[in-house]
Amino acid sequence: MLQERQYERVGGTALLDADVRLVTATNRDLEQAVAEGRFREGPVLPPRGLPRASPALRERGDDVVLLGQHFLRELGAKAGKGELGLRRRAREVLLTHCWRGNIRELQNAVERALILSDGGLITAEQLASR
Repeated sequence: MLQERQYERVGGTALLDADVRLVTATNRDLEQAVAEGRFREGPVLPPRGLPRASPALRERGDDVVLLGQHFLRELGAKAGKGELGLRRRAREVLLTHCWRGNIRELQNAVERALILSDGGLITAEQLASR
């Protein structure tokens, strides 16, 4: 399906088009695995010349704040907390933290801050309470 971009449903007879994008992650060196013949280069790896790795969250600058705001909106809506935002110092906390746990750590930090808040603007103290 990935290579041909078509598939057939179980029990079906018609070929259906697949319009999907697969995003994967690994801690393995896939270029080395391809060179050693342990992994097949093909539709799973991006074409040569395109980046094969995304930078760590701590290296993504303002993206951290955008992602934090996204999680705040998404989780706040589920919790029925209404309109939420980040105070300036909370944004600074997001930008200066090293985020070793990457995106999951960010999501968990926002969720904890949301639980501690009464709504409105999330503070640096709420984000930093770990």
